[in-house]
Amino acid sequence: MDKQPGRLVNFTCNKAIALIEATSGCKLMIQIVTEDIVRVRYATDGYFEDDFSYALQRNDQEKVTVFTTIEDVDFLYLSTDTIKVRITKADLKICFLSTQGAIINEDELGFHWEENAREGGDIVKMTKHIQDGEHFYGMGDKTLHFNLRGKRVTNWAL
Repeated sequence: MDKQPGRLVNFTCNKAIALIEATSGCKLMIQIVTEDIVRVRYATDGYFEDDFSYALQRNDQEKVTVFTTIEDVDFLYLSTDTIKVRITKADLKICFLSTQGAIINEDELGFHWEENAREGGDIVKMTKHIQDGEHFYGMGDKTLHFNLRGKRVTNWAL
């Protein structure tokens, strides 16, 4: 059975990182890498593993980018000069918006997971709304169709 993050109960901001806690104990970390690059990490048990990513250069992780936070009844917004991140308080769904309000990328069911009783750990899932004209390319080590739009892919990354 799928588990959901639950409702936002607390958030803190430190330098270029927003840390968001949910009722399930799940945590969401949003790092503003540059004014137009955002890194998203989830921890189902509230504990983040050592921070390492092939996608970021070491000096990118050390930059501090200015962003503002705005909170209203339903949403938490993190904004730079070029992008806005909207987090839905009810379920931690994320939507990336242009500064003009156009949707760039939006969660459908969002982040959810189930326990992997056979192997241990969690099976993590993420679903997104597909925007008109949007395409998905590449899964790193996977030899699949070039355009993955409409495809379902299992990623066995550790």
